[in-house]
Amino acid sequence: MRIAYLVRKTSGGMQTHIQGLLSGLDRLSFEPIVISPHSEKLFSSLENLGVDYFRVDMADRISLKDDIISACLVASILR
Repeated sequence: MRIAYLVRKTSGGMQTHIQGLLSGLDRLSFEPIVISPHSEKLFSSLENLGVDYFRVDMADRISLKDDIISACLVASILR
């Protein structure tokens, strides 16, 4: 079963939490992917864990145009 973690821009504790969830996941039963704005630190840790990472820029504010673009990108990744 594929599990997608959709993560907003993160730092510190949020990144540590995501890494902990992913490192404890049963890889024989689940295939995790992470969809997130670019974060070099998060990307490096996901690469070390062997987790697929998809970069999707997400605005920190509400923006109809940007939100629709991000939603379409996420939908295309999940297909």
